[in-house]
Amino acid sequence: MWKLRVPVLLMLLGVLAFSLPVNTARAEIYKWTDERGNVHYSDEKPEDHSTETVTPNTEKMGVELTQPATAQEWKQQVLGDPVSPANTSTPAPAATTSTSAAGIDTNRVDICESVVGLCFTPQQDYVCKLRYGTHCWDVYYWKVCRLQDCEDRHLVDKCDSPFYFLDNRPVMLGRRDVSRPLPLRESVSAQDWACLSSHGFFCDEVTNEPLCRQEYNQSCTELKNWLEAARQRCNANRDGDCKDIDVLLRYRPAPLEEMKKSGVRNAMGGITRHDLLFQSMDVTHNDAASNARLQPVLESITGLNIDPKRKWYDCDQQRHSIINHN
Repeated sequence: MWKLRVPVLLMLLGVLAFSLPVNTARAEIYKWTDERGNVHYSDEKPEDHSTETVTPNTEKMGVELTQPATAQEWKQQVLGDPVSPANTSTPAPAATTSTSAAGIDTNRVDICESVVGLCFTPQQDYVCKLRYGTHCWDVYYWKVCRLQDCEDRHLVDKCDSPFYFLDNRPVMLGRRDVSRPLPLRESVSAQDWACLSSHGFFCDEVTNEPLCRQEYNQSCTELKNWLEAARQRCNANRDGDCKDIDVLLRYRPAPLEEMKKSGVRNAMGGITRHDLLFQSMDVTHNDAASNARLQPVLESITGLNIDPKRKWYDCDQQRHSIINHN
């Protein structure tokens, strides 16, 4: 049985976070099993299920937490805090749930199912391009398409490996996208949709000045105004149709993590790649221990999670359809 198709820990409500070592975790954690036999861990005791109290350990269990502050603390134990609170008076962004405004986990429910033609509207695609530099579809279906490619090539030792999937994720998906929903109007708050539509960032990402400086080497004000600055540079360079988002994406500010994942030319003329997500978790190998820690990260990072009853998506045909449509 393919392990990714039957995840042990389903995140149905609240914020995804991860366990702390015993000496730092203080919350009561309840373990319970639903009607389908799926095991859950939560800091809120369910009224309709029998539970047992457990102590979080260093196996990095996926835990569903209802308190944002606690969730953020647990998440930082796995992913690390890009800006240490000890070094700045500005707090790190709060953890964000992948549950949509309608109460639907957009990482688990296929919002494109039964949609005829192209799934995402031009406005939605515009926001995805601001955020990721590519179509919503490329970010949304990457796990499904990576699985199909893996199975087509009979890579039997990799198709159920979280390490393989995350190692081959789109380069623009990094630590900032763990527990973030796909930025659609239906899956984010009205405030975040306004911010995403203006500059491609969630609102809290451009209010943390140390984070803006560290991750983008720009001020938060520059990041919020990058689109207008891009139009001005485009016009000055006579760089084509400066009203076209695909032209303006040449000026899109990419985070340091994305650039390192894409590859940086070294002194010898070669390309050196670094995965800061893996480095923050001290993951270096595709082994059982690493995969146990990476499984909840894979499920919580942006993109449709794989369902055992999924239909077969024609990834190449859909991509050609997008290209032809444009």
